[in-house]
Amino acid sequence: MGFPGIRKLKTAVAAIVVFGAVIPASAWAQESARTTDEVRQVLGQYHVSGITTDELKGLSIADMLKKINAKDPYTTYFTKEQLEKFTDSLENNYYGIGAQMGYDETGVYADKIFEGSPAEKGGLKKGDYILKVAGVSTQGKNLSEVVSGVLGPEGTKIELTVKRDGKELNLTLTRAKIHLPNVEGYLITPSTGYIKIDSFSSDADEIFDATFSALQKMGMKSLVIDLRDNPGGLVESAQNIASNFIKEGVFAHTKNRNNEDTPLQIKGGSTQNIPVFMLLNENSASASEMLAGALRDYGVAEVIGMKSYGKGSMQSLHSLSDESAVKVTFEEYLTPKMKPVNGIGIAPDIESDGYTAQLITALRKAGTNSFEVRVTKHDVTVNQVEVTEPYRPIREGGNVFVASRTLAALIGADIKWNQAEQAVNISTGKGIHTFAMSPDTLLLKNGTSYINLDKFDDIYPQLHWEDADNLLQLETEKE
Repeated sequence: MGFPGIRKLKTAVAAIVVFGAVIPASAWAQESARTTDEVRQVLGQYHVSGITTDELKGLSIADMLKKINAKDPYTTYFTKEQLEKFTDSLENNYYGIGAQMGYDETGVYADKIFEGSPAEKGGLKKGDYILKVAGVSTQGKNLSEVVSGVLGPEGTKIELTVKRDGKELNLTLTRAKIHLPNVEGYLITPSTGYIKIDSFSSDADEIFDATFSALQKMGMKSLVIDLRDNPGGLVESAQNIASNFIKEGVFAHTKNRNNEDTPLQIKGGSTQNIPVFMLLNENSASASEMLAGALRDYGVAEVIGMKSYGKGSMQSLHSLSDESAVKVTFEEYLTPKMKPVNGIGIAPDIESDGYTAQLITALRKAGTNSFEVRVTKHDVTVNQVEVTEPYRPIREGGNVFVASRTLAALIGADIKWNQAEQAVNISTGKGIHTFAMSPDTLLLKNGTSYINLDKFDDIYPQLHWEDADNLLQLETEKE
């Protein structure tokens, strides 16, 4: 009996949040003896722990997974329907209108409209507030509830009532299969390139190659690769991306249930004569960590940000006779220099916390020496690159407070929290300045410190700022 895994084409590395990890009771009720035995055989033959079929004898699928998931949360079972959804999620596909939604104190709004999408064709605009979905009010509903109402089968219509510039509009959109872009690239300065990889789908490597080549032709002399919040995806996609920077060698070492190492090899790759900086955070996992670990071990890149998630295992997908499937952790991996990742993560070469601060730090290392941060009601951009930033400015008592880590990054300073004095120390080559906690100088909100801009630019005049009409602009002079 064969159970072909997708390793033969692309190896699935599970995301942090595993789709279908919670199996509904109805799925177990439909479990057949044949399917149960097939799952037992797969687990007993491939699972990295070395568990045997005898140890799983007499257990249901749910009980087998419970036994394994105590140490490995990434092995799971998919019904036919769940498998289809998992495959779509792996490829960044979904069925809807092609709009990214956001939520603020007013309600749910259209945050991003994808090019060529039903949302764009149907007239939905960025900033539109969603008042009704199919005639049902969104008032009192959270973001996920509204999004769920918008999703639906391909080809079906959905009516949205939106508010734009104080007026209500009714829009009728036709849902379609949406493939989200997972690689985007820009030339931020005439010489600094930036490529963000949201996940490693089957086409992520091809899109990366095309983007990288285009930036080179535009004169790129340094590169920032952003892997923050990237949960992983397909190993081969990450491996192929690495081959742009590693000519020959091991991409990662693997360890199976018999402690055998079958290294993933890079052959026929190339090298680049440009500095590379990789952004990681605590949500960067799996293939993201493999790519970062490989490029750093070969001396290609520096890692900036926070320690990554620490998922150093690989899964293969095995089809079953009833069109369901089991996803099995069959190997653990180590970096080319045999450094473990599972449960440990990739520690950054330069630690930086906060989305805006991390990007500024990486761009500065890449050679950018002037910055413009723009903060509107819904958006934050750094040198025109959009940033997901939870630490938004605080307007209080006629003052504007900005996250200390953002301000320190803007002037190229180090930052440290002084617990004894309940203060923030900002260190530059000219010395250390302390901003102590007070209502008009330093605020502490949810564990994050914010400095009054007036107080900050008194000490660091290289920072210029303006706040008007809900637009905050921060700029630094060229050094």
